Amino acid sequence: MKTNQPNYPKRFALLFPILVITVFAQTPDANIQSLIDRKEYFKAKDSLVVYAEMLPVEKSLYFGAILDNVFNRPNISNEKIRHCLEFPLSDTLVAELLKTKLNNDIRMNDYKSATVVTDTLLNRYLAFLDSATRTDIGNDGKAWRALASNPPTTADISCETTLPMKKDIVGLLRIPVRFGKKSMKFVFDTGANLSVVSTKTARKLGVKVFPTEFDVQGATGNLVKSKIGVADEIRLGDIVVKNVVFIVMPDKELRFLGFYKVNGIIGFPVINQLKEIRLNYAENTLTIPAIPTNSEEKNFAMEGLMPLINVGYRNESLVFTFDTGAQSTSLYPKYYEKYAAEIDSTYELGSIISGSAGGMEKNRAYKLTNVQMRIAGRDVVLPEVSLLKDVQTEHSKYFFGNLGQDAIRQFKIVVINFDKMFVAFE
Repeated sequence: MKTNQPNYPKRFALLFPILVITVFAQTPDANIQSLIDRKEYFKAKDSLVVYAEMLPVEKSLYFGAILDNVFNRPNISNEKIRHCLEFPLSDTLVAELLKTKLNNDIRMNDYKSATVVTDTLLNRYLAFLDSATRTDIGNDGKAWRALASNPPTTADISCETTLPMKKDIVGLLRIPVRFGKKSMKFVFDTGANLSVVSTKTARKLGVKVFPTEFDVQGATGNLVKSKIGVADEIRLGDIVVKNVVFIVMPDKELRFLGFYKVNGIIGFPVINQLKEIRLNYAENTLTIPAIPTNSEEKNFAMEGLMPLINVGYRNESLVFTFDTGAQSTSLYPKYYEKYAAEIDSTYELGSIISGSAGGMEKNRAYKLTNVQMRIAGRDVVLPEVSLLKDVQTEHSKYFFGNLGQDAIRQFKIVVINFDKMFVAFE
């Protein structure tokens, strides 16, 4: 595909041929695609702004659709996909656009459309999906099909609402959630792709459970046979959230260390509907404003249903997953690959035990000390951080780490905005 090149004056071509060759050794569309493939989304967004007028219309729409999905603008992304599909495209690009549309539909709780897109991908574009993606789409499609007639999740936020927030014995944040006249404390976790409830709790709270089984991957990578369920309505203080989707997991998969159990988790789909949350660690409260705020800082993104944050480190920008449910920050193998010589000469390889919904697991890891970062314009120092040596999940393969409570609790208030896509500290 031809790429329009800038019309440089001839004297530049004569005086600076080496410079021109260096700048365009990689075409603009190849540059942006490479950044997206490496999941360096913040850099890809900046590159698209710079090169937008140099790209063919269909490529500009294609990259725009991908990045609008990443920066949580699913409606706009789907509109660009619709326009982009009017152009003659390779089957590979069509498959990528359909995967993006699938994620947009899931994020907008349009499970009927998600089911149609799932069938299209598996029936017409199977050859353009790798084996892992085929398995994931086919597996997850069981849940979307069960939910196809379910109305979308909605949140009625008529006024600012503040909830008490308590850190439990293992460091997870819990908030009160009401199901009718019954109330129970659930873990509040931005890193949970979907909300979760145990089988026993679902029965107790009247969650409608569908018979379809599918596999759920926990943070340790283990697969757990689970079902899907829907609560007609839950209440978070004065906020009414309707048609809430839950993964219903066996009770034993939500028990840890022999004494600790989780009844339920409020995850991304519900939190996304709240638009903005304010975690006040000084007063142990969670506030949802009636009207979301804005900020010039645009440091927040999404990989599927997983929040991402742009972290400054040694004058570079590194993308981390962002999990308010994680007690501590972890570094991933990609970080080790970048700084392997320094790490091997400074630290000894040991092991740690980690766990989540889905079980506990022992992993090879380094213990790094005094790790300095810059997040949302603020300096953060972590006295001790675990660096996982081996890839556990897709997220640990592509990102530099997972930002947890030990970083964000260094500030009184953490603002997480899913509308304008920023994280700020006060």
